[in-house]
Amino acid sequence: MPGWFGVNRDFGNLADGLRAHGFADADVRKVMGENWLSFFERSFGTQA
Repeated sequence: MPGWFGVNRDFGNLADGLRAHGFADADVRKVMGENWLSFFERSFGTQA
């Protein structure tokens, strides 16, 4: 594990750690939830 993410309590450091290792902001957003949101919307729609 990288030093900035050792245990689940370090999840708050994930975005900063990814950026520090060269990830673009758009990619960080995808890792941090946009991919899941996109999958969910494609799979289940946006029905209320």
